[in-house]
Amino acid sequence: MTGLRVILAHWIGLLARDVRGNALAIFAGALLPLTAMIGGGVDMGIGYMAQAKLQNACDAGVLAARQSMRGNLFTAANETEGQRFFAFNFPDGIYGIDDAALEITQSDTDKAQLLGYASAKVPTAIMAVFGYDQIPISAACDARRDLGYNDVMLVLDVTGSMNSAPSGGGQKKIVRLRSGAKGLYQSLAAADSPGTTRFGMVAYSVTANVGRLLSNSDFVKNQHHWTTRQGCAFVLWGICFGSKTEVGNFLVNIRDTKWGRNNDEQQSLTAFRTSGDACVEERPSEGYTQDDYQIRDTVTRNDIDRRATGPDDTSRQFGRYDPESMADPGGHSCPSEALPLTNYSNQGSFVSDVNKVTQRVGGNTYHDAGMLWGLRLISPTGFFAADNPTTRNGVVVNKHIVFMTDGVQEVNANGYTEDSRDSQMNRVRGSGSLDTIHRARFLATCNLAKSMGITVWVIVLDTKPNPEVEQCATSGATYFYSDGNDLEQVFSDIGAGIGRLRLTK
Repeated sequence: MTGLRVILAHWIGLLARDVRGNALAIFAGALLPLTAMIGGGVDMGIGYMAQAKLQNACDAGVLAARQSMRGNLFTAANETEGQRFFAFNFPDGIYGIDDAALEITQSDTDKAQLLGYASAKVPTAIMAVFGYDQIPISAACDARRDLGYNDVMLVLDVTGSMNSAPSGGGQKKIVRLRSGAKGLYQSLAAADSPGTTRFGMVAYSVTANVGRLLSNSDFVKNQHHWTTRQGCAFVLWGICFGSKTEVGNFLVNIRDTKWGRNNDEQQSLTAFRTSGDACVEERPSEGYTQDDYQIRDTVTRNDIDRRATGPDDTSRQFGRYDPESMADPGGHSCPSEALPLTNYSNQGSFVSDVNKVTQRVGGNTYHDAGMLWGLRLISPTGFFAADNPTTRNGVVVNKHIVFMTDGVQEVNANGYTEDSRDSQMNRVRGSGSLDTIHRARFLATCNLAKSMGITVWVIVLDTKPNPEVEQCATSGATYFYSDGNDLEQVFSDIGAGIGRLRLTK
């Protein structure tokens, strides 16, 4: 027995010291844990990628849904738009997922905000061996329309062609404009966001009707005019014999016109400004005077902002647009009165003012007249600086001009326009023809507005391509064409672009 025990002990010792084949046993024992670790890493990596993709799709969905809303009204169509963008960004079958879903709701406490919750289950490739068939993922997303503060100046073409129907037929273009403009209000001035957006309006043809918004000191008391006066039949030794009617460029005092009934200059100027017919003749360009009257093909900040310092500062004063005092005024037109930037509490009052501003339709097309006064009315450093702050309650006020026209420029040297009657008064100076100079003034005004940080939106209505007007827009994204049928949608799209949309998570 002793010998057997010795032999067994010897063989057991040899076996204990023999490590050949142990690696296979150890590997076999470690295989399952290693598989679980590697498989878990692969499946979790796919899960993380799917999670990031799901978050992006969630964000895209709520942004698209919020962008498509009018004001704070959330409809089934808005949800459909959100689901469409979600599906585009997280297509069915990606990472093997076929059950991704997005739920969109409107916040109970903030109607301007949409809440999104997306969920999906990522099928596993290796972890399924261990009974884990799917990895659940989810994403939360919010989006709100942060309107901030916006000042929007509508510059509207009311020239004669607006009284005709579009080329496709139907209602007159001016009627479609009045109806379509409400899309802008609906997109920007929701009842749940009062006071965030102000709208101003100026109609233009050959000039603009802005007198009521100005002061008496903004107008000259004596202006040169192409008119008639009684002169002498002949003069002999300094003595006037007989009389005759003379036609020419004469100096006309406010008291010599229909506004001078009371023979008091200030009262007469007030009567003119508040008459409802207070259209204006453009003042001399910067650096020129009433005696050296030149309206140049350039536009400077001073041309927009400078204002007469008093009743005798004539180089900064405008003339009165007064066809009755003009000898043979030719074609002439005075649009309805412009309106300053105003908060509108409801859509009805906004539409009513659009109708009022576009009531008078007629005349030639002077784009520069519209842009000049649109920019003057919205400028934060000019005539109305006190009412046009750059911030409100510590928040920046974003400024926009929406310029709408149905045609190319159409000047008339023999008509009575913002330049008086150019064929007689010869005020417009610069390089090229009268038409070229006015085109240059228009684009110079557009460029000045953009340099001042004002976004220029342009709508061309039912006309051939118009490169000069397109150049006025801040970018291709702010240039729109409408055949008239979709004008309300175009205004809505502009409103959607003006409102700042952002993610809140």
